[in-house]
Amino acid sequence: MAILNELYKRPETTQKFLAEALTWAKKHENVFDNRLEFDVTGDFLTMAEAVVSTATLVARSGSMELLEEEGSWVRSIFERVYEGEADPVYLHRDGLRFNPPAIAFAGQVLLMRRSRRAGDEDQLLRFACAVGYGAAHGYGATLPLIQQTQPNLTASLMRCAFEGAIRPDNAWNISEEEKAQRSKLLEDRLSERIRHELSWLNGGASEPAWPAFPIKRAKPKPPRKQTPSPETPEAAPKELRHVRVDYHRAALWLRHSRSLLGKTPAPWLTEMIEAYLIWTQQANGYGGDKQERFERGPSEWNSVYFEAAARCMKHMEEEAFDQRLRDFFAELPEEPLMDTVTPFLRSADVGYLDFQTLSVSQMTRVRAFVMAQLQSTRMFTWNKDRDETTVTSDIATAFAAVCFNIYYGGFAPAKCFVPPNLIRDTDSFLPLLEEFIDVCRSPFLTFLYLNYFEVAPHEVQVPCVLGCAEKWLERFPESNQFWVEWSVGRRICAVLVKILNESPQAFDVDAVRTRLDRFLSHLVGLGVTEAHEMERLLYRVGA
Repeated sequence: MAILNELYKRPETTQKFLAEALTWAKKHENVFDNRLEFDVTGDFLTMAEAVVSTATLVARSGSMELLEEEGSWVRSIFERVYEGEADPVYLHRDGLRFNPPAIAFAGQVLLMRRSRRAGDEDQLLRFACAVGYGAAHGYGATLPLIQQTQPNLTASLMRCAFEGAIRPDNAWNISEEEKAQRSKLLEDRLSERIRHELSWLNGGASEPAWPAFPIKRAKPKPPRKQTPSPETPEAAPKELRHVRVDYHRAALWLRHSRSLLGKTPAPWLTEMIEAYLIWTQQANGYGGDKQERFERGPSEWNSVYFEAAARCMKHMEEEAFDQRLRDFFAELPEEPLMDTVTPFLRSADVGYLDFQTLSVSQMTRVRAFVMAQLQSTRMFTWNKDRDETTVTSDIATAFAAVCFNIYYGGFAPAKCFVPPNLIRDTDSFLPLLEEFIDVCRSPFLTFLYLNYFEVAPHEVQVPCVLGCAEKWLERFPESNQFWVEWSVGRRICAVLVKILNESPQAFDVDAVRTRLDRFLSHLVGLGVTEAHEMERLLYRVGA
């Protein structure tokens, strides 16, 4: 239908089209009266999307006269979209298309921008509180507009969305009366949250606190062979028996706020990190027995929470900075550590390289701390001396992050994410990389290092490249497979040749030349033809 495409095809819509679309939509607005439990044919979704798209088109492109005349109808359509049960499919379906709740949220933002009325903010906050995931995508699509119009509203929407993520945890056998009581408590809590947020937005109160997520500690995985225990299991705390946190929903809203993690992250992000530190620790088994294997933590939350956390540490004093790193990672069991340290380190690198949100000194401390934490794990011990080209999947992503790589789970080769024009900004970390390869000489790590060296080889890298090559030579002194079949010798020589062509003076130092000659001689003996070619090139250029 033309209405379904109009919202995305043109930035402006003609008044004639709007008039025709309105006539059609008003004839079919009763679609919301006949919601289907299972929309097998997709007819309900198509019709509902067309009606709400019409209302959003009016909010976006309607004349001021049309907005005044049809404003009440438009608002009523947005409100009706959020009635009834929510579809969980919107957890995974990004964007506005095929997503009536997201379209309604975006339309409400447009309406507030162009023709604000009393109650508009209240309705938008209710959309943020509503059950389901659709509104989060509308928030993501309109975040730049919200920031331009009313920046404080972003924090209020996030707090309402987090409040709405705390839902009754109803067992299958509870009575309808008890369900109704819990639903009433939920409605009262959401209404109270919205009242506080509106009071703050209107200047009548201080900024509200972030909602407190009920803490539920991660559990160790049960052993494969369990023996019956005579002990009675410990009862869950009363406040946790009937409430749960939908962390998928909270993570989705936070993910759509990534654009605020720029050079100067939004102040509320720092407050949010502080507010949910303890909950995140407990959800990941912080302080538990590191020898235990824990159930997988809230992965979606971890990825966005620690991404944001890495960008909000710039202004910390040195002692507080180091303490925060310990708070995040020092007492985590091994599997949650791998799940959390990877997004944190990658985000810290991006912040340092693109936005200077961390200094060289801070990044050096971050990388040294992460490397030390990895080395303290049994998982590291199992993988550091493996002869295979793979490591266990949990630690693979962490190794990749240490080496400025992205690991694709074996579906595609790992790749360095640092662009050539920024590679020199990572030179300060070369000593740390060389130290790390001294304790982990796995071929998997070798390939990650080579991916990094190959991006933009330059003079400063020569000592590190030679140092790593010498350590690999100690580990695989006679391995034709390592140096020839896996192309390690060829790739190292290619890096050194490029540096030689661009900066021959890098090899004028006697100590460097002696190390290089010894290394190349050994490779020639192993049958690496590129090593012989480099020897000839060194002779020709007189290095």
